[in-house]
Amino acid sequence: MTVGDRGIGIAQPSMTVGDRGIGTMAIPLSWGAEGELIEVLSTDLTTGASLATVGVTAFDDGAKLLNLMLSNCYKALVYRLNTGGVKATGTGGALTVTAKYAGTLGNAITVTITETDGVFTVVTWVSGASRDSQPVTTISELADNDFVAFSGSGDLTINAGITLAGGTDGSYTASTAYPVYLELASRANWQTMALTQDNDAYASQFVTFADTLRNSEGKYSQVVVANYDADNYGVIKVNQGLVVDGVTLTAEDKG
Repeated sequence: MTVGDRGIGIAQPSMTVGDRGIGTMAIPLSWGAEGELIEVLSTDLTTGASLATVGVTAFDDGAKLLNLMLSNCYKALVYRLNTGGVKATGTGGALTVTAKYAGTLGNAITVTITETDGVFTVVTWVSGASRDSQPVTTISELADNDFVAFSGSGDLTINAGITLAGGTDGSYTASTAYPVYLELASRANWQTMALTQDNDAYASQFVTFADTLRNSEGKYSQVVVANYDADNYGVIKVNQGLVVDGVTLTAEDKG
């Protein structure tokens, strides 16, 4: 299998890349694994490798929170809040292509099949960029990649584009999603946690969580919250927005 173009040929953004510490946050995503903390390095955003794990790169509008976090630390542990989405799918002849994860990013995936001297080249495209290329002779030789799974049996046929469709993001309820996230975070190594909602009840929950880790387990940590007053040295309060690399962030975004 020849893996092509992942993280290659992407222009470099202006964002500053962090080189210290580990941050964590829970956010809704249109791509990525559910029920786990997804590791994203600061360099992943700039090389484009993050597209395969969280569905965004440094250039995407949906990456502003990750850009901010990873401009101050070298690694982020990201929890996908939304669940229950649908994986995009598409068929071409005997071949079925299914997105690796649920989410609307799957609807931006296309698979093309060309043939030369009996060898078929199957290319996976995401938003118009080639992400994987495999020379094969039958469907059974195809290997799943970072974006799709292949299924079916028999011969391949030339196809100008199998466009995946039907992918949905799912939804979440913060009151039930955050406890799951905090349980996962309690077993991980990180220094700073950000709450991306301006909500006193959730802010109190996050602050109490960090206090418990610090006082009961000896894990020093800080929590960044928006517009929440707490007489606690482990809390970083933000109450105004800022502009990062031309993108306006509210206090809630900063949290």
